[in-house]
Amino acid sequence: MVLSANSGFELVDHHLLLAKTLILVVIFLSGYLEAAVFKWRDSAFITWFLGLCALSVMIGYPPTTLRICLGAIAFIFGLVLIRSYFKRVDGHD
Repeated sequence: MVLSANSGFELVDHHLLLAKTLILVVIFLSGYLEAAVFKWRDSAFITWFLGLCALSVMIGYPPTTLRICLGAIAFIFGLVLIRSYFKRVDGHD
């Protein structure tokens, strides 16, 4: 196994990505807990919205045209999913 000067930074980057991903999973699961178990739909919406914002920023950083576009697409898709969830739960079409 050959180690380069940057291999330590690559290891840190992978652990940082894993930590960010786990934080986002915890945010979205806590929103699900609020919505499904406690029936705190307003609080769940805020939690999911903040998690969606964090996800979009994580995708869009460092800023390149492709990353910004992907972050915007993820944000819009996430808003559609949140809206469809609340419409389904509330019984509206």
